Amino acid sequence: MNTAPARAVRSSKYSVVFRAGKDKRRGGARLRGVTRILQKKVWSQGFLPARALFGEENKCGRWKGPDGGKRRGSAVDAQVCRLARLSDARRRSSKKFHLVDMIFRALRTQGMEPLMGQRVVCDVSRGLGTAVDLVCSKEDALILVEVKTGYAGDRTASAQMKGRNAKMGVPFASANDTILNRHFAQLTATTAMFVREIETLRRLSEIGLKRVESVLVYATNDDVEVHSLPEWWLKRGERLLSVLE
Repeated sequence: MNTAPARAVRSSKYSVVFRAGKDKRRGGARLRGVTRILQKKVWSQGFLPARALFGEENKCGRWKGPDGGKRRGSAVDAQVCRLARLSDARRRSSKKFHLVDMIFRALRTQGMEPLMGQRVVCDVSRGLGTAVDLVCSKEDALILVEVKTGYAGDRTASAQMKGRNAKMGVPFASANDTILNRHFAQLTATTAMFVREIETLRRLSEIGLKRVESVLVYATNDDVEVHSLPEWWLKRGERLLSVLE
């Protein structure tokens, strides 16, 4: 079911841009990526402590050297996207990276069935665009999944400013500025744009998917953590979009 109102266009080896519309033969308005705007408008001006940025994970082998984290992240994203459309049997038997295998195992444990990868969402009126790493289903829910690799440090350690925990900007002004909360903010924006697609939600309801949920998945060499997006963040989604325009 292709209902995406925009598309991703690769602009460099490790990045893409988003354009409104489905027709690849037409340019379509270029949309601003959500992550960079969040960094400017929602993240604090504080500095994350070393324990948040550096964990025990060792990226060895092919991921050594400059941009190793970016190369691994891009490779994992691409493989997750390709395998998401396969049947569970074909996915299990396919050759894949260790991290990718761990991600799909974790999804199975959570009862989530992958449907597709890299589904673009947007708010054309505000010129915003981004992509959902994975779309899954579970019972009567459609689940938007954001996958993060390489964050092996303390994801709950707050950025510091003048010796105090730094807070995020509106609409999350009471939340500490942590890696986990930054990613929750990103997932909040993604979810808020998706649930504005009334026609998509109608068609999903027709096939029995009546709810939209969102989860954040952290994958390291040692384990995979799954965090559901709390209601506190969800209910601030529309206000966040207004801050980002």
